Amino acid sequence: MDYILLSKNEKQIDFAKKLKIAQSHASRLIADKAKPSERLIDDICETYSVNRAWLLDESDEPWANVTDNDFVSAIIAAYNLSGPIRSVVEIYLDLSDEQRTGLARLVEMVRCVQKKAAPQGSEDDLSYEQEQAISTRLAAELAARLPDENVLGALEEEI
Repeated sequence: MDYILLSKNEKQIDFAKKLKIAQSHASRLIADKAKPSERLIDDICETYSVNRAWLLDESDEPWANVTDNDFVSAIIAAYNLSGPIRSVVEIYLDLSDEQRTGLARLVEMVRCVQKKAAPQGSEDDLSYEQEQAISTRLAAELAARLPDENVLGALEEEI
């Protein structure tokens, strides 16, 4: 158990809170003076992505094999993200390194254009008409900067 805390750079009190156990019990577990219950083993494995066999001293590999789907689910749950954002994360994971680089460039272009298009002041103060004007200008500038017009059409269809 101590290995988990060291690997995750976590304190004993945080370990106890995450697992909803008394700090004294966490201390005994970490010092190998107590054995975890089956339920606690399940909670540790789920919370820390630990290999159950390792926790039971049956394996040398401490970390469970986490699939992309498990990873996405963990991110979605941790950040309380909505369905469309989950789709974006899943699509991103399926991209090649070259495609990810292209996407990063596109996002950076959007940021630059947004900064140029937005009027001074808080974005919260924008009227519907101002937001539409900014969106139109953003789309026009992106279209001018994108080398392939089909990319913009594909993006619009996805949205």
